[in-house]
Amino acid sequence: MQALAQWSRHRIDEQAQTVIPNVHAMVVGHTTVRRPVVLGNVYHIDTGGWLEHGYFTLLNLTTLEAIPPIPAKLDWEAA
Repeated sequence: MQALAQWSRHRIDEQAQTVIPNVHAMVVGHTTVRRPVVLGNVYHIDTGGWLEHGYFTLLNLTTLEAIPPIPAKLDWEAA
């Protein structure tokens, strides 16, 4: 179960918008995306800050506002 929770890419591969019940927000990484994205209540913010052309995404944990802003649509290309 731990490996599934840590490494599964099902939600982002399928662009699943389902909400995780009883959780305000889940912030995840390990799958690099060109722009941050929200799917349901899951915030994918790994924008490849460690890559030459990547950048870091900051997320205000109180307001859930991101810098840079989160676009309305998933940009799934690797950073």
